[in-house]
Amino acid sequence: MNPNIDRRAELAKEFDGFWKKVLNTQDSLFAQMTINDFVELKKAISCINNIVTLLVTDRFIDFLLQNHVISAEQAEKMHQDVNQTHANTNGFDIECKENVKIVAEVKCNIPVGKNTFGAAQETGIMKDIKHLYCGKTKSDINEQEIGTYYKFMVVFDSDGVKNSVQKLVYKMHNHPDYANIPIAEYEANIQLDTNTVYIAYISEIN
Repeated sequence: MNPNIDRRAELAKEFDGFWKKVLNTQDSLFAQMTINDFVELKKAISCINNIVTLLVTDRFIDFLLQNHVISAEQAEKMHQDVNQTHANTNGFDIECKENVKIVAEVKCNIPVGKNTFGAAQETGIMKDIKHLYCGKTKSDINEQEIGTYYKFMVVFDSDGVKNSVQKLVYKMHNHPDYANIPIAEYEANIQLDTNTVYIAYISEIN
């Protein structure tokens, strides 16, 4: 035990800090909530990961439009397709088979270190990048077709993410299972290549 630690006060400060900003209130919600209230809140926000993924996916489609990769008509159709796809459907987060062929995985990982992903986070991202390059059995895009698509690993650019991704890509370039996969950060006006997996950083405001 450490007499200098006030666990309840620290948790209340963290909890109330968020809600005061969102609700524009100075009241302490922590003090007003019961254990059952917190359990109900936990149930209510269980879908938060899917919400963030959907919002970043939509922002990525707008990003493609802003960078003249796709047309307004295609962007509208992609938004519609994403919204009509269940969050837990197998395959890639984006599978656009018409016009400009786009396949993308969307990741919203928060680094466990200041500028480093955890081991499980790194493993998941590396596997997804390999699937983008080689295809995966749970997708409607087969291994022969994947080579005709523009491929994107989409990440939400929160604190420390860009450095974490760059460290991970460096590690992949030196890993025997991933070294042959061409990976590059997307840049505006770049000439896209279907043989490369592009890292697209999506921020709150592009």
